[in-house]
Amino acid sequence: MRRVLSRTAGMCAVLLTATLAVAPTANAAQPPSGKITTLAGNGFAGDPNGDGGPATQARIDTPSGVARDAAGNTYVTEYWSSRVRKIAPNGIITTIAGNGGYGSGPDGGPATKIPLLNPFGVVADAQGNVYFSDAGDHRVRKVAPNGVISTVAGVAGTIPPGGNVGDGGSALLAKLNGPTGLTRDGGGNLYIADTNSNRIRKVDPSGVITTVAGTGIAGNAADQLNHPHGVAVDGRGALWIADTDNNRVLKGTTVVDPGADPLPYNHPKGIAVDPGGNVYVADTGNNRVRSISFMGRSRPFAGTGSPGFSGDNGSATFATMTAPVAVFVDPAANVIVADQSNNRVRAIAGQPLITRIAGLLGKSYHSGDGGPATSAEIGVPGGVAVDKFGNVFFGDDFADIRKITPQGVISTFVRGGTNRAGMAFDRNGNLYAAEGDSTIRRYDAAGNSTVVAGKPGVAGFSGDGGPATAATLGYPGNLTVDNAGNLYIVDTNNFRIRKVDTNGVITTVAGDGVAGAGTDGVQATASHLAFEGAYSWKSGGVAVDSKGRIYIADFVNNRIRRVDTNGVISTFAGTGQYTEQGPNLDGAQATAIDMGYAYDVKVDAQDNVYFPALSSVLKVGADGVVHVVAGVGRFPGDRAIIRSMYPCLGDGGPAVLADLFFPEKFTLDGAGNMYLPACNLIRKVAAS
Repeated sequence: MRRVLSRTAGMCAVLLTATLAVAPTANAAQPPSGKITTLAGNGFAGDPNGDGGPATQARIDTPSGVARDAAGNTYVTEYWSSRVRKIAPNGIITTIAGNGGYGSGPDGGPATKIPLLNPFGVVADAQGNVYFSDAGDHRVRKVAPNGVISTVAGVAGTIPPGGNVGDGGSALLAKLNGPTGLTRDGGGNLYIADTNSNRIRKVDPSGVITTVAGTGIAGNAADQLNHPHGVAVDGRGALWIADTDNNRVLKGTTVVDPGADPLPYNHPKGIAVDPGGNVYVADTGNNRVRSISFMGRSRPFAGTGSPGFSGDNGSATFATMTAPVAVFVDPAANVIVADQSNNRVRAIAGQPLITRIAGLLGKSYHSGDGGPATSAEIGVPGGVAVDKFGNVFFGDDFADIRKITPQGVISTFVRGGTNRAGMAFDRNGNLYAAEGDSTIRRYDAAGNSTVVAGKPGVAGFSGDGGPATAATLGYPGNLTVDNAGNLYIVDTNNFRIRKVDTNGVITTVAGDGVAGAGTDGVQATASHLAFEGAYSWKSGGVAVDSKGRIYIADFVNNRIRRVDTNGVISTFAGTGQYTEQGPNLDGAQATAIDMGYAYDVKVDAQDNVYFPALSSVLKVGADGVVHVVAGVGRFPGDRAIIRSMYPCLGDGGPAVLADLFFPEKFTLDGAGNMYLPACNLIRKVAAS
């Protein structure tokens, strides 16, 4: 049975959201988000509530807050039925607070035996306590693991008289006025969106309450708020606020500009931050969720902007939702949304995460052998390769080859030598490296080396048709080994791709030795290629798929070329034009994109082709369609932003929202995990 609020209509308008506006469809050129599904709710409100059964078959009455704990339990507050529900990882739903009655319930007993007054925000701590804002009763409550309820802030049924809110004293004696959103930081502080008081309050671990944002007077000045509903704290301690009736998002007192997004915020209510520092906003009146990258760029994340319910099991970008009011992000970057007017809780699967596996940001040295690679300092990394056991090898600018075990321990595999521009393993576990003395060396498991191509210290072009060890190379760059054991080399200063077969004979398989924009549809050895051999990081790339087709990162020509098994070359990706619009490439045909310099190219076990485009890494399958798999991309002017901070940010969050700082070298392991060296780091993107 639906109960009618006894509070003022004004409070209802703040706490309960209807569809506030119909927004136009989001830009389809944006990278699609993860798959969206319904986690709880059958679309109907009210009793019966479905406890003990599948959450997707239960009635969820006006979900207003969502959270998830470390065990994977999801919590949702039901505003109108005045309950707090729990959805276990197996999908079974139960009630943990509220008996369905509407009233001010006492502390000290079972939380399921008392009435509540319009619960809104919810958050869980590491000890299993669940906190929720009992908005209509003007307090924040806690449900302990044993099910007993208590108050942690506010006085039941009491709103603050004038400016007296109790700051500096016990939170239990303080006055709140319609509290909504909640969050906790790493120090155990609890933050409360004290909505009708136009403040953000903080309760420290000792129980003392203070105001950390807002003056108590509704307004849009830098220090004012207007009925804020959402609050979050990022990993650097910055406070993020969904300043609802000001139609804005704040970082501290700074208004976050939606940037290229043409729509202003429309009564945003929920806000959350992922481990990579990316922010998610429930843009309630626009019927969607937005993400804000750590660089401050906003984009649609979920919802088309049109109200409705559709899109489950597809990309969240193309789904519809109606008045989403709360959002939560778990450590795996799964995003939980309270789709309020659809009476559902929806989950958006986390996209592959990027993590740091070696190095310290901004520090270049050789240290840390025998310890965790994440605590070691490494030189500027060059070529990188992964063996069949999962060990990661990379060359650095100290002319060493270092090794990271699957357990994360770093060591030096080979000390000294030359800078290595490219590295690759063969099926027998031998490591090949392109050396700065214009040779290719093969290293066995003990680190002993043998020259397999080129003459040490002699740069040039000679030797095709004969032994590779008698030939000369011109500053070789990236390289690869195919399934048959043939070695392919980007011979940068010679503008060629050279092949060393299993008998040790070297030939040219692409490039005529002239730098320039090559012709398609001819034999690859009659077409131009263009690399900048003086710089190992501009050496282009080469890869071979399971059918024996050769892919070339034609660096200066801004294209990926392909040589078919008949020797004919064509353009696989890129128009040849340089661009700084990396983020807008998703969904385009590979041959239609302006991709920027072609730094490298790799092929996975399924013959998907990967290559960088400025600060993104793109993937192209058999259908020729581009998908962004890592990197937030670049726009004109971003270099100025990057100069003001360390690049390569976003670790711990979705790879598609991370800064890759021009990924010039990368590799894939057998499982499809990607490894990216940059910024004195080695980073890993989990396989999708």
